[in-house]
Amino acid sequence: MTPKDRKTLVVRFAAMVAMLNPPFKQYEGKSHYVFPSHYYFVHEAPQGLAVIVLHIFSKPHRSEFTVEFGWSRLGRLPEVLSTALILDDVAAGHMRYLEPEYLNRVRMFFAKDTWWHFSAAHPDESDSSLTIANKVIRDKVLPFVLRALNPDDDTNSPSP
Repeated sequence: MTPKDRKTLVVRFAAMVAMLNPPFKQYEGKSHYVFPSHYYFVHEAPQGLAVIVLHIFSKPHRSEFTVEFGWSRLGRLPEVLSTALILDDVAAGHMRYLEPEYLNRVRMFFAKDTWWHFSAAHPDESDSSLTIANKVIRDKVLPFVLRALNPDDDTNSPSP
């Protein structure tokens, strides 16, 4: 992914998550847990910090992104390793809601790890990828994270 494509993707993804309810803002601070390929977007709730992570995979002829998500009840970015590759995490069920900090990839909502293609040279395909990612964040990720941060609120779906 060219630096221009990367910047375009981050700007467009930031605009997408800014329209969510609650709104998320790009994290500009420093942390040992922020990798160069990760861009963090946060929402500060009274119960903790909700986090959406844009993870960009960039190799020659292959520019893709996926979404990670999580929370921290400790008022910081989650300082845990992502459970993205732990296959039995789905079996953890509601126990994950007890974790003070948590990170996972949208893979947990699908049968496989999910990545979307992005290239400024192919705007129609890239718009489609961002639209699908936005739907996943809005319909699956956001209810899951809000449920974790407010377990007493039955209006948020506890699934998966």
